Amino acid sequence: MFLKYFLAYVIRKIGGSTLILWGLLTIILGCVAVGLADTVPRLDVGVLFLTAILGLLLSWIIADTALSERIAVPIGLLLGFGLVLFQQSDLIAPLFYLFIIYWWTGWYWWSTGLFVTVPLVRAWQDILTKIRLPLSHLFQWVLAQVNEQPFFDLSAIIFLWSWAVWLVAVWSAWLIRRRQLPFIALVPAGLLLVMNFAYVGGDLSPLVVLTATSLGVIIFIEQQKREQDWQKQAISFSTEIRIDIFTVVVPLILVVTILAASTPSISIEQISIFIHQLIWGQEESPLPDSLGLKPRLETPPSEDFKNEPKTGSLPRQHMLGAGPQLSQQVVMRVVVTPDSAAKLNYAPRYYWRAITYDYYTGQGWTSGQSSTLDYQAKTSLERPARPHQLNSGWNGKQI
Repeated sequence: MFLKYFLAYVIRKIGGSTLILWGLLTIILGCVAVGLADTVPRLDVGVLFLTAILGLLLSWIIADTALSERIAVPIGLLLGFGLVLFQQSDLIAPLFYLFIIYWWTGWYWWSTGLFVTVPLVRAWQDILTKIRLPLSHLFQWVLAQVNEQPFFDLSAIIFLWSWAVWLVAVWSAWLIRRRQLPFIALVPAGLLLVMNFAYVGGDLSPLVVLTATSLGVIIFIEQQKREQDWQKQAISFSTEIRIDIFTVVVPLILVVTILAASTPSISIEQISIFIHQLIWGQEESPLPDSLGLKPRLETPPSEDFKNEPKTGSLPRQHMLGAGPQLSQQVVMRVVVTPDSAAKLNYAPRYYWRAITYDYYTGQGWTSGQSSTLDYQAKTSLERPARPHQLNSGWNGKQI
C-alpha cells in the first residue's frame, strides 16, 4: 500500500511524461555503455552506465533552471571532469579517513586546546597523490597526441571514454529538456557507437536497440509539442489519442528497425563500414590504437585455408578475459624412462610448459621471439640447449 502511494506521489510530482522520457533515455545511454564496453577492452559497463545516469539527471535539473547556456556548459564540463576524476582516483576511503581526522582533530582541540595538524597534512597529501596519478597519465597521453607519437595508456583511456559518456548524457538531456530537439540530442550517442563498431566490429545489437529507442523518443517529443500547440490554441483533444499512437508507432518502429538491421540494401552494418572509411580511412593510423580500439578479424576462412593440412601452432598473444575452455581429449603422452634419467647429472624435475608470455601491453600479454621444434612419436628428448626454447608440437599436433 505504501509503495502504491509513493509511486503515485512520484508520478504526480515529476510527471508521467518525464518518467517515460527518462526511461527511454536510460535505455539509450545503457546501449552506449554496453557498446563501448564491448568495443574498448577494460571498460566497466557499470561505471559507464552510472556516469551516464548521473549526467542525465544533473543536466535535466540544470535545464529546468534559469541558467544560461554560457554558465551551464562550463558547469556540466567541470562536474563531469570532477566525477570521472573521483572515480579514477578511488577517493572514497581517503575522503572518509579525512572526515574522521577532522572529527578527531576538532574533538582533541576542544578537549585539550591543542590543534594538531600533522594527521590532516598527511591525509591531504594522500588525496592529492591519488588525484595526481590519473591526471599525470592523462597529461602524458594528450602530450603524446600533440607530438604525433600516440601510445596506449589504460588510465587515460578509461578517463576519456568515461568523460565522453558523461558529455553524451549531458548533451542529450539538455537539448531534450531545454530545446525539445530530440534528433540533434541523440546524434552524438549514435555516432559514438557507429564509429567504434565501424572500426572494431562485433555485435551490433546495442546500436539496433539505440536506433529503435531513439525513434520512439523523437515521436514521443513531437507528439508532446503538438499537444502543447493545441493547448495554446485552445483546441480540445482526447488523451486517448496517445494510446492510438502507441499501438501504431511501436510495431512500426520494430518493423523498420528489424528491416534496417537485416536488409542488405538498408543495413546498419553497411552504414558502419561507410563511417569506417569516412572517418578512419583506409590507411592504418595509431590513433585508434591509442584509444584502445582493436579491430576484430571476422573474415571467414577461405576454401583453400579449410582444405590445407593443419599444423600445430601456439598463440603468440593472450588478451585479458575469461580463461579458455580446455578439452579433456588426450593429445599426447609423455613417458620418462630410467635410462634417460640416469644420463642426467642432476635430480630430474619436470615442468610441462605449453604457453608463456613475457610482455604486457596494457590489454593483455604477448610473447617475444621463440622457436618451434617438432618431434616424431616415440622420440627421446634431450634437454633444450636454450631454456626459452618452446617444444610446442608432437607428431604435428598442438599441445
